[in-house]
Amino acid sequence: MKGTSERKFPKGHVGNTIKIRVSKFDRGKSDSKNILEGILEVDDENDLYEIGIKEGRLAQKYYRNQFNICQENFLLDDQVPDVIVSSVNVPGSCQL
Repeated sequence: MKGTSERKFPKGHVGNTIKIRVSKFDRGKSDSKNILEGILEVDDENDLYEIGIKEGRLAQKYYRNQFNICQENFLLDDQVPDVIVSSVNVPGSCQL
């Protein structure tokens, strides 16, 4: 079962661009359904990922099954300010 999960949800690495789906309750009608973000830190012990966007670092940490890894990298870690941002406020502030 763990092997199947590891094949379906590959490990992310620092610098990877990922796509996270935004809940319909956290976005408006004109907001995007997905947000492109970057992996800033990886906690291998607990398998948690710290994610960042251009507005700052997200307060919540994510598991591998909560995002999809993109093939190309769009966001670099030096583009992310050291500010904590609530994930609820992100959909309205991000423009893809």
